[in-house]
Amino acid sequence: MKQRIDCALIAPRHRIKEFKSVLGAHASGRLNVHWVATDLFEDHPDSVKELASKALLLRRFDVCLLPASSSTLGHLRTSLKVAEHALSTPVVILSDDLKAPALNDLHGMHIADFIRVPVCFEELRARLQRVLAPGGYPLMNTESGTDFCVSDVPASRSSVYSSAVLAEPGFESRVLDYSEGQLHAIAVGKAVTCATDRHSFKAAKAQVTAGFERAYINAVLARSSGNIAMAARYAKKHRRAFWALMCKHGISPDTYRSPSFPDDDTEGKMEG
Repeated sequence: MKQRIDCALIAPRHRIKEFKSVLGAHASGRLNVHWVATDLFEDHPDSVKELASKALLLRRFDVCLLPASSSTLGHLRTSLKVAEHALSTPVVILSDDLKAPALNDLHGMHIADFIRVPVCFEELRARLQRVLAPGGYPLMNTESGTDFCVSDVPASRSSVYSSAVLAEPGFESRVLDYSEGQLHAIAVGKAVTCATDRHSFKAAKAQVTAGFERAYINAVLARSSGNIAMAARYAKKHRRAFWALMCKHGISPDTYRSPSFPDDDTEGKMEG
């Protein structure tokens, strides 16, 4: 385990004040962040070559911290593509607004991890230890057709990916679009997030269980076109027990019914 981690913060000159609190020594001197000035996000054609031009300099550091936002995502992708053969230092993204599609987009582009800001430096150091551990880098390329393997994706990375994916509107309705490996990684990430946020095992399990129940009920109702009796049979649950779960999570079968499908709701309308 590396006792001292030296990071290069790649930040434009005009944004350095935003990251002043990040620079310097942290975690009792075991984590050190140094500013490397760049024109990376400046508005001129050669700015996309900045990261590649710094590749040799960045070899002095263990990790490269790279601020990113939704507004700079396109520029960042191009810069990473230009630098992919020159850059050997692990890149960690610092961001507070990147959503699941953006994270997924960056997965195969020489990115070792994603860190939310404001930064907790003890957590950052622990996460960087994972990145620098044997086998901890690089992140697998999901665009290449290679599936996620949870043992190959550090939990620190899957926790960020998981949080972003689960926060996306309509995630449950699109759950079948994800591979089994990706869903496993999301589940692992959710567990890690709960533990990091200091939730008790019982509270964390309740969160995961509730999410599973909602997703399962919605999926089985979709399969049965909103027919509750049929959905209960698919789930191998008593009809009243299945109805109770629907009420618990405020799920209505009407969403999945077509006008031609019989309404089997003999329990009465759901109470709000």
